[in-house]
Amino acid sequence: MASDQSTEAAIVEDSRPDEALMQGVSQGDETAWTTLATRYRLPLVRFCASYLKDWHESEDIAHEVLLRLYRKADSYDTACPFQPWIFRIARNLCLDHLRRRGTIEVEWTENSSIGMMIERICDTTTSPAGKAVRKDIRSHIADVVRAMPEDARTALTLRYAHGLSTEEVANALDITPVNARVRLFRAIQSLKEALLPLLDEYGKDAITSVFQPDKA
Repeated sequence: MASDQSTEAAIVEDSRPDEALMQGVSQGDETAWTTLATRYRLPLVRFCASYLKDWHESEDIAHEVLLRLYRKADSYDTACPFQPWIFRIARNLCLDHLRRRGTIEVEWTENSSIGMMIERICDTTTSPAGKAVRKDIRSHIADVVRAMPEDARTALTLRYAHGLSTEEVANALDITPVNARVRLFRAIQSLKEALLPLLDEYGKDAITSVFQPDKA
């Protein structure tokens, strides 16, 4: 029991960057892999659940992503940012799964990255006086997001649900930063056009705080 507790403590206290942990995995450091798996399991499940309505399928794909992380550790370039790399693997596996099912129509759970992003927008833009229209706001956001091309929807999710920079979003989608910026701009404009007529003055001012540009 003491040994288990010390292992858990080591995982919690391991603050090495993802890239350093991956280097450790490639050298056979099991604790490094466990740390990464603990750090990213739930974000990956939420991300996959933005493609698949079934939470258990999302867990299965997230597990496969983590297994590939372990198996491909030797080929990982530590100069490559980790988050875009792992989300690119997750995205490709989700799209492959949808193609095998014969559809790329995307549905998501409330606990998915998209679902949480929608709630964040609602929380930020709905004033106490505007709570009555919260359901309409949520429905409009969902309709706009659902109508987006997959790459634009994923760019929005990575940027505003998982906090990736525009350059990292581009890396994850394997497109140029300029293209990523264009996709994000168009996606944000679509959301704003749908939401502004529903928002009071508080909400109209607050929506800017949701879609903050890169800090750099």
